[in-house]
Amino acid sequence: MNEILTPTIGDEEIPKLVEKISLLPLVDLLSLKKRIELQLTKDISYLESQGIDMNSKLVTEDGFPRQDVDDLVKVTLTRTDIIQRRNDLTAVINRSHVLLEKQLSKENNAQQEKNNANNRSTQFINHIPFAIFEEVNNNGPIGQSGIQNGDTLISFGSVNVINGGLQGLSKEVCLGKTIPINVKRDGISLTFSVTPNNQWGGRGLLGCKLTKL
Repeated sequence: MNEILTPTIGDEEIPKLVEKISLLPLVDLLSLKKRIELQLTKDISYLESQGIDMNSKLVTEDGFPRQDVDDLVKVTLTRTDIIQRRNDLTAVINRSHVLLEKQLSKENNAQQEKNNANNRSTQFINHIPFAIFEEVNNNGPIGQSGIQNGDTLISFGSVNVINGGLQGLSKEVCLGKTIPINVKRDGISLTFSVTPNNQWGGRGLLGCKLTKL
């Protein structure tokens, strides 16, 4: 027979904690889960030391207590404890799943609200002009696109009021590169496409002047 272990019935706090699992926060539930698993491991190890499992008979064929088991009472109590702890473990795991789902839902809602706030911020930014078109040459790329004197610039490619402003335009203006431009005219947002070039017969690649608002 294997080395005899002392039965480990009785992490006495486990039943008390299980009774109030509906009140425990997730961190305490996870801690309780570990305690129950440890208790189960100890109980099962004790049975193994007795050469017993949960299905082993504790009496002989003629109804007498087995003589090869040191303490049938302790073995019986240990098996009872294992059954209870397994039920406790199931209850704790189920409750943990409920709290995890609530936590994930809360986090998802928080992320959604953050995304909504970012979208609202983006929409707000996309309506703020930061420069005005002046001296638009009708033959230049800006004039040919349909943009007019007095139109205000909302975005020029990736550049807007908080992402570069007028100083950031130089990185967007490239020869032959078609650029989406959002402007505001009479309170209405309009979108145009402009392709800077140096063959339109005037100075610069755009044919206009932009003045900061």
